[in-house]
Amino acid sequence: MKISLLKDLGKYQRTLTPGIYFLIPFIDFAAYKQEMREQVVDIPSQSVITKDNIQVEIDGLLYMKVMDPKKASYGIGNYLAASINLAQTTMRSEVGKITLGSIFSERDEVNAKIISEIDKASDPWGVKVLRYEIKDIAPSLHVVETLEKQMEAEREKRAEITRATAEKEKLINVSEGKRQSAINISEGEKQKRVNEANGRAEGIKLIADSTAQSLKLVGEAIDLPGGNEALKMRIIDQYIDQLDEVLESGDVSLFPANLASLKGILEELKGNKSTLKGVVMSIDNIIFLLIVGVLFLYIILALVRSLRLVPARMEFIVERFGRYNTTLDAGFHFLIPFVDRVAFIQDLKEHTMDVPPQTCFTKDEIQVEVDGVIYLQVIDSQKASYGITDFQYASIQLAQTTTRAIIGTLDLDRTFEEREAISGKVVSVLDSAAAKWGVKILRFEIKNLVPPESVRQSMEKQVTAERNRRAILEKSVGEKQSLINTSEGLMRELINNSEGEMQKRINEASGKGFRNFISR
Repeated sequence: MKISLLKDLGKYQRTLTPGIYFLIPFIDFAAYKQEMREQVVDIPSQSVITKDNIQVEIDGLLYMKVMDPKKASYGIGNYLAASINLAQTTMRSEVGKITLGSIFSERDEVNAKIISEIDKASDPWGVKVLRYEIKDIAPSLHVVETLEKQMEAEREKRAEITRATAEKEKLINVSEGKRQSAINISEGEKQKRVNEANGRAEGIKLIADSTAQSLKLVGEAIDLPGGNEALKMRIIDQYIDQLDEVLESGDVSLFPANLASLKGILEELKGNKSTLKGVVMSIDNIIFLLIVGVLFLYIILALVRSLRLVPARMEFIVERFGRYNTTLDAGFHFLIPFVDRVAFIQDLKEHTMDVPPQTCFTKDEIQVEVDGVIYLQVIDSQKASYGITDFQYASIQLAQTTTRAIIGTLDLDRTFEEREAISGKVVSVLDSAAAKWGVKILRFEIKNLVPPESVRQSMEKQVTAERNRRAILEKSVGEKQSLINTSEGLMRELINNSEGEMQKRINEASGKGFRNFISR
């Protein structure tokens, strides 16, 4: 929708809104025409130096609307050029206060400061700045390569740390297994010695008891005739038994280990004139035929222009004398010829629009290529026609800038992990802006998210190191458990053998004592 400003003898007279007006020839004339819909203005790319002395190329988008056509015409020579230049200078000033890394993560703050500065300056121009968005932030190729090398080094460091951690955990697990194995074996040895000592003590006690009893009997027997000779024989017999035990007491143990057109009308008129050339008629008849033909064609054209068929899920915006009149939905409709005209045609079906690939920088300063797709639907044809000059272009540009801003707040790993969250935030921002345009944003999806080849390779190395760490850890846990199980088995073997040996000694001692008792 455009508004014209009228001058009378060079002086401002009035502002003409949509409709039909009569101007006095040679006195009145339309001096300016202003677009009253929201406009999307591209801010050209410019070189900017950051706080840490890095040169970057930055461009942007300015969403603005003329609020007062008189001020926009007489308040400044060219409000578009002034707004663009002010946006560029403000951008240089704001970017010069922050480092390169902060630009990627603080786009919203920079955008807000630029809007504030432009809006204060543009108020006398009759213009309202609705939104400013940074589009591309492009460091030099050398800086990009340096950032990629830095990320490669960081990923390599993580991979090395992962490998070292795996070796550390392996050594810890194996050493814990060996420690537990040693503890179990020592416990077995300890219990073995205890059992052996208990066996010997019990044997000695039994033998002593039996010996005492036998000595008592022997003493009594010595007093009998032939007692001294029997005592000597008994001493010799005990000496021989003790010698046999000394020779048989050596033990060795082994432990195993296991991991429609106006041209046709003119041609028809020419055809009628050519056929009339061969007929001798009066001038009155020729004029009459011409008038009838023109009237006939006018009626046909008027009928054609007055009938409009609107397809299903479509709406036509009709203007009368240049001003919005009505919205036509599906069906046949009659328009007043030469008064009404279809100004816009809006499709109410859901649309999908590809968002072209763009370069974004993550919070950890990694360059990635991102593209996507927007699903949207016109829900108010009047707003979609008069609210903004081109809602599709505006939606695509806003989707790109919003995606860049969100990715700039996330590091590379979180960018891959939080695609749904990124899409949700983009939909929220787009839907809030598109509501004024009569458009509903239904969905936004990221299609591809591609880092540079060198970064992909370093990421693959990091993933490989992590998987190797898990494998080494699992293997070391197995070795640890194997050592523990083996040592527990050895410990039980020692304990069982020693308990058997203890019981054997007790039984042998009991037998010897009984035998000694009997023999005496």
